[in-house]
Amino acid sequence: MKTRQAAPADLPRLNEMYRVLVRQMAGQGHAIWDEVYPCVCLPGDIQAGRLFVLEDGGAPKAAFALCRDDAAAALHLLCTLREPPAGIYNLTDRTPMQMGEIYSYLSNLLGKPAPQPEPLPAEARRGFSNQRISCSRLLALGWEPLYPSFADGVHNVLEALEE
Repeated sequence: MKTRQAAPADLPRLNEMYRVLVRQMAGQGHAIWDEVYPCVCLPGDIQAGRLFVLEDGGAPKAAFALCRDDAAAALHLLCTLREPPAGIYNLTDRTPMQMGEIYSYLSNLLGKPAPQPEPLPAEARRGFSNQRISCSRLLALGWEPLYPSFADGVHNVLEALEE
């Protein structure tokens, strides 16, 4: 197996791979994605050069998106500190949002109805948690995310899709 940057020719296979994954996860009580997300983001992630695939025999088997600029800046900052960092440093934007808030924002932005939320089973790993991660430790060191919020970053993805 090898990892490489995704290409537009990978989209049909990646879309099908995610559709199968979404169905399997929903069937196991992990309904965190739907038929729209994450597939709607794949073309923009490919164009921006942040989508990578793990392939076996020339066919994509897995994919992951990486906001390289933010990750590289955070790693550079942590590696150049006088004192080595200890503990966990979360890499996220300044404005954590719940999935429902993201759907609502995209729905309003695109003029399309938001998917109806499905209740999570009580035994789900995170259950009905409203936990959000914070990048406060990185911010305290002077790091700033490329996009302060999902809303700021999604416009670049949508612009890339229009091109």
